[in-house]
Amino acid sequence: MSHSPRPAGTAPAATRFGHLVIALGLAGLAGCGTGFGAQTVQVYDAGAGLNARGGGVDVLNALIVANEDGTGTLSVSLLAKFGDGDELTSVDASDGPDQPIEVTQSVQPLPICSTRLTIVGPDAAVTFSGDFVDGQTVTLALTFADAAPVTMQVPVVARGDTDIYDSVAETPGADEPQQDCPPAASSAADQASYL
Repeated sequence: MSHSPRPAGTAPAATRFGHLVIALGLAGLAGCGTGFGAQTVQVYDAGAGLNARGGGVDVLNALIVANEDGTGTLSVSLLAKFGDGDELTSVDASDGPDQPIEVTQSVQPLPICSTRLTIVGPDAAVTFSGDFVDGQTVTLALTFADAAPVTMQVPVVARGDTDIYDSVAETPGADEPQQDCPPAASSAADQASYL
């Protein structure tokens, strides 16, 4: 039997099928991670507040919630990074140069734990007088007993139609502020687990 030579540019059916399988496999692998749930199409809503880390107290998600009467309530989480904790001794705020905002701090000094977050907001421990509107920024200066002071521009957010800020009280006395801190970690390894 003699085999006739194949014309140039043709391949046996098995080879063409093999190439097709490889091409489809590569296309399938390239498509992994795409679709309606792909991370590249997911909307990430970053927290509205600002963070300041690196000093003796971490200031996390700091913002002012505008109340219906035009006043504002500070919402922030604080964590003392070392030792037995710290204290928030004063809060100052301004709406620009030479435009101070009246601040009321109902718990003075406010204890800050090193073993858990101290959440300011549900108890309205710090409130501001004035007319606050969504989108406004306020210069906030936090002074601590031991840590260096922190100054930052924080946003004002509206309570809005959602319940996201329902836990932030409008007036002091809604909840008792958390005052007791659990004991500090006994070893450096335990302390590092809180940071």
